[in-house]
Amino acid sequence: MKISELSKRTQVSIRMIRYYEERGLLIPTRTASGYRQFTAEHIEQINKIKILKDVGFTIEDIRPVMQCQLEAKDGQICGQLKEKITRKIEQIDQSVANLIQAKATLSQYV
Repeated sequence: MKISELSKRTQVSIRMIRYYEERGLLIPTRTASGYRQFTAEHIEQINKIKILKDVGFTIEDIRPVMQCQLEAKDGQICGQLKEKITRKIEQIDQSVANLIQAKATLSQYV
């Protein structure tokens, strides 16, 4: 599929897809005339990037994560990815605890 279709399917701008490519997060094939060709796998990769960005990973954090996943065998993830995910889960847990406390405090006023 062309970049415009990938953009529509993922709800990610063409400009951002090109940026992901520049940063090494996506590697499309090229047609003989030079057009980028994307596959369903690229849709999955973009969806993973979106999830990682949503939980606070930076593009610089995401690049090694995506590389680790590409190199993973038999569903195993590399230690670097496990460590990053573990740290992120801890941060999310702390954020949830803070939000619960904030909700409890605010609820006293209504």
